[in-house]
Amino acid sequence: MTWLILATLLATVSADDQVPLEYHNQNKSETASSKNRAPMRLNIDVRYDSTTGTVTVIGSDSMEAEVYLHDAYGNVIDYSPSIDACFVISTPGAYVICIQGDGWEAIGEINV
Repeated sequence: MTWLILATLLATVSADDQVPLEYHNQNKSETASSKNRAPMRLNIDVRYDSTTGTVTVIGSDSMEAEVYLHDAYGNVIDYSPSIDACFVISTPGAYVICIQGDGWEAIGEINV
C-alpha cells in the first residue's frame, strides 16, 4: 500500500501537464459546405512542467509556425520563430500560448 501511494505521488510530481489546444482555421474564403467539417487537428504537443516552470512546444518537422506566449493582459512575454520552442514562466498567473501557422492558429491556456 505504501509503495502504491509513493509511486502515485512520484508520478504526479514528475509528470508534465499537457496543455489542451483549440485550433482555428483563419481561411476567410469558407464555403457553406465547409462549415460542417470536423474540427481541425494538428500534430502539436504543448506541455507545462510545474517543477521547472517551463512550457515546451513540439510540432512535426515539416510544420512552419511562430509561437507566442502572452500574459493575462495580452502582452507578449516570449516569442519563438519556430514551432519547437521552450519558454520559462517565473511568475504565477494566467498565460496564453498562441501558435500561428499559414492560415491556422492554435491557442491554449496555462494557469501557473
